[in-house]
Amino acid sequence: MELLKNAKRTLKDKLSLLKQYTDVSSQSTKVALQLLYEASTVGLISKELINSDLSFFECISFLKSISGWEPHHELKESSDELYKLQTELIETKNAQIELQEKISKTRIFEQHHNSHLGNMLERKARLNVIDLFDSSKELECPVCGTKSQDDETIKSLHYSLNSVREEIKTITHSSPKLQEYIQKLSSKENDTQIIIDDLQQKIRSLITQKKESKLLKDRNAYISKIIGRISLFLESVKETAPNSDLTAEIEELQHKVSILEDELDDDTVLDRLSSSLNIVGNYMSNYAKDLKLEYADNPYRLDISRLTVFADNPHGSTPMKRQGSAENWLGCHVITYLSLHKYFRMKDLPVPSIFVLDQPSQVHFPDITRYQSLEGELMQSGDADIEEVTRLFKLFYDYCQFDNRSFQIIVTEHANLEEDWFQDSLVEPPWRGERALIPKSWI
Repeated sequence: MELLKNAKRTLKDKLSLLKQYTDVSSQSTKVALQLLYEASTVGLISKELINSDLSFFECISFLKSISGWEPHHELKESSDELYKLQTELIETKNAQIELQEKISKTRIFEQHHNSHLGNMLERKARLNVIDLFDSSKELECPVCGTKSQDDETIKSLHYSLNSVREEIKTITHSSPKLQEYIQKLSSKENDTQIIIDDLQQKIRSLITQKKESKLLKDRNAYISKIIGRISLFLESVKETAPNSDLTAEIEELQHKVSILEDELDDDTVLDRLSSSLNIVGNYMSNYAKDLKLEYADNPYRLDISRLTVFADNPHGSTPMKRQGSAENWLGCHVITYLSLHKYFRMKDLPVPSIFVLDQPSQVHFPDITRYQSLEGELMQSGDADIEEVTRLFKLFYDYCQFDNRSFQIIVTEHANLEEDWFQDSLVEPPWRGERALIPKSWI
């Protein structure tokens, strides 16, 4: 079914493609001329070479010569470089701001410096009169000649005057250095402005270049569309030619779809299903006889619509749920699984060849105490339940030995039969006493 769906889908795509090519080639000359006119508008061919009198083959020749066009060299994208320049511009502007702040603060300091110098000069002018007195002699008034013994005052005034003079000298000495520092900062600020102007110019150039690149790219993209239509047209002329590969592929797909539809016809599918179920049912009936099931004399069959097992008889069909004991239910499941896997093996179908059962003999021992008491002890024949268990395991053994040798049946079980074939099939000695998944000594 999946093969048919895939084949139909592929056929539909190929037919659609063929229709597209056919539609193009049906107006081949008209379409070829139209493509040539479009190519002439973008300079791919001279307009003087095109006229309505051109034959189809002349148009094809021109189109083939155009189809080898390659895009013009595009300007290199400068996104990374532009980003670097913009980042550098921001950093340079930040550096300029820092310089401007330093200059501003230095000039404020200069103003305070000059103001302080003025104050010192004014103070010096007031103290200059102290030079009228000789500090080494007694204090004598220069007007009246009166003498005084208070020479400490004179000395203090002379000391203050000298201090003022020294401070004025220091301030006067530092002023040129301050001016030099301001000029140095201003020079750096001017150099930074030059760098900023240069970066801005480069950024503007890159932006202009990017716009030009986009225009060139758009033009190349438009021409590429025209070239694409020309290539499609040239391919359609080739593909729709007699005995083309596309036509051959379509014919092959149509034949394949026809075969698959015949194979998957409703009547065919039903016939094949009925045949398969009859074969499986025949296997089931034989295995039912091996197990001596209650309805073993009747043919068994698997009903896939109701997913159950029936035993047919002259009075009707008995479904599994009405076939009595749990032994029969177990038997129906076992014969169904084994029969299906035998059929899968015969058809070489990819179904895992494994069957796992847990304690299937338990249905033959309704008394759970009696069942658990086995604990791997050898079971002596003679008991009816033990004989039924023996038939079940013998069926498993024969199935793997003769009917389906690549099949594996794994059984976890308390039962331990004394037959050699059973003992040879054990993977390991029975678990009992201290030999267990959880030894009694651990409990």
